[in-house]
Amino acid sequence: YQYSIDECDVLDKPLLVEFRAKREKWISWLKGAEPHSVWTQINTMMWNDAVFRTVNESRGLAARFGSPSAVLNGFLGGFIDRGYVVTQVLAIRRLVESPRNNVDQQPISLRRVLKDVRCARDLMTRENYVAYDGAPYDFKKQEAAHSRELADSQSTGGITGQVDSRGPNAWARSKTRHRQFDRLSGIEGTPSRKDLIHETVFRQISDRLAVVEIDQIGRFADKFVAHAADERSQSALSDEDRKITLEKINQCQRAIVDTANMIGSFLWEGGCNTIPMPPYGHLKDLDQPWLPKECLGALQAFWVQHCKSIEEWQTPEVRAKP
Repeated sequence: YQYSIDECDVLDKPLLVEFRAKREKWISWLKGAEPHSVWTQINTMMWNDAVFRTVNESRGLAARFGSPSAVLNGFLGGFIDRGYVVTQVLAIRRLVESPRNNVDQQPISLRRVLKDVRCARDLMTRENYVAYDGAPYDFKKQEAAHSRELADSQSTGGITGQVDSRGPNAWARSKTRHRQFDRLSGIEGTPSRKDLIHETVFRQISDRLAVVEIDQIGRFADKFVAHAADERSQSALSDEDRKITLEKINQCQRAIVDTANMIGSFLWEGGCNTIPMPPYGHLKDLDQPWLPKECLGALQAFWVQHCKSIEEWQTPEVRAKP
C-alpha cells in the first residue's frame, strides 16, 4: 500500500489493518506471483485451449484443401485430443475446487477466494472500501472546489490542473468507489461509514459458477482423470456426464473467467488478459512437414526398439521370505 494506516481517512484503524491484510492475501491468491494463483491457472488453461483449437482448425483446413499434413495423422491426433481433454478437465476442476477443512491441504481456487472474502464481510465497511489506501472518504468538498476551479479557468481561458488519481486529493476515485459501494450494499440515501456489502452480492458471484457443465466436468474428472473409478462407481454417471465437447468446455471457461473478473472488480483489482499474448511468429513452420520421408525408416526403427526395451522389463519374482 502507498499510504500508511494513519494517513487513511478511516476512523476504525484496527479494522482497516485487518482489511488491508486480508485484501492483500486475496489479491495474491487471484493474481500474485504464486505459480498456482487463480489467474495463472486461467491463463494456462486458456492458452492450452487456444493452441488446441488452432491445431484442430488446421486439421479442417488441411483436409479441405487436400494438402498432405502431419496434423492429419491419427497417431498424433489422438495423442493431442487426449492431452487436451485431460488438461482442460483438470484445470476446470482445480479452479472451482471447494476449500477444505484441513488448513495444510487448502487449494488456491475461486471458491476458496470467494468463501474467504464472504467470511470477512464485516471488514468491508464503506469507509474501508473507499479510503483503504489514502483516498478521502468525503469527496464532495473537493469536487465542489474542482468545479469552481474549472468554471474560473473557462471564464479566463486558463488551464485546469489534473485530478489526482491517488491520495488525499483523489476525490474522483472516492466518488467512484462510493457509487460502486452503493450498488454492492443496496443502500440508498444517507451513507454511513459502517455500511456493509449486501449478502446477495456474494451469492450472485457464487451462482456464476453454479452451471451444470462445471458439475458434469467435475464428475467426469473424478471418475476418469483424477481417479480410476471402478465399474460400479462409473455407473453413477449419466450419458451427459461422460460426454466432453468443445462447447461444454467453453461454457465452463466462460463461467470461471466471469467469476474471476467479478471478484477482481469487487476488490478494485482488474482482471488480466484471458489469453496471454503469443510470442512473435507463433504459427511459424506449421506449413512444413513433420519430418522428411527419408527419416520414416529411422523413426519406425526407434518405435520398434522402444517397444522392445519395455517388453524386456523383468518382473521381480514373488516368494515367501524365511
